[in-house]
Amino acid sequence: MVQTQGTKEWACKNINFSKGCSNNCQYCYARRIGNRFGWKKWNDWKNMVNRHEIGKKRFQKVNGVIMSPSSHDITLTNVKLAKKVFLHILEAGNELLIVSKPNLKVIAEIADFIEEYKELVLWRFTIGTLNEKVREYWEPGAPPIINRLKSLEYLYTNDWATSVSIEPFLDRKVVKLIKRLESFVSHTIWVGPMNKIHVPKELWTDDLTEIYSPENLLKLKYEIDNLKNLKIRYKDHFLTILKKNGKKKKKKVLAYQ
Repeated sequence: MVQTQGTKEWACKNINFSKGCSNNCQYCYARRIGNRFGWKKWNDWKNMVNRHEIGKKRFQKVNGVIMSPSSHDITLTNVKLAKKVFLHILEAGNELLIVSKPNLKVIAEIADFIEEYKELVLWRFTIGTLNEKVREYWEPGAPPIINRLKSLEYLYTNDWATSVSIEPFLDRKVVKLIKRLESFVSHTIWVGPMNKIHVPKELWTDDLTEIYSPENLLKLKYEIDNLKNLKIRYKDHFLTILKKNGKKKKKKVLAYQ
């Protein structure tokens, strides 16, 4: 199996139209990268700045799916810009994957605006827990879980293609979360662990080490597989951890022979 990394599992091209993200998620990969390369400081990440020049861009047809956004979210402060960008992507005949921790008002506005291109659009919403306190801790500026659930249900009942990303899952109740979501997902449900390299050291606790340990991931995969839900997909990072752990165990066995 050829493995990919990050957004390449979902799309061939990413389009972003803002810098920073008001969600201010503590595990954000883009914040770490932005700080590292100097285009957005760590402490300034939550102050999102719109790139209006992207709204004027015309896009060519690509061979694959375009994902937007990938390093920020869609909010009330950039929804007008988002509509322009999405329309230009779709007018060229591209398939569009819209990824968000959704605000229902924002999602409904966009859906109404691009409805004629419904067959080219897949919505994928990030929902990593059903526990609002856990959500507030890890995603302090993001919409509440109930808003995300309503957004998912709204699109599903209005015949849009829907998907969910449970990456990262934020607690141990992943199976319960899948069961809550699956009735409103027409496409896929992706599951993945938190990546330690993106998390501030002071936030990575012993409990997190246990939750995302190879042993716990293997147990979780067994529980999820037993659901026999054909919509489930595992992020490559999830499978890579299990594969590496399997190789370590094999080496230990050989060492004792």
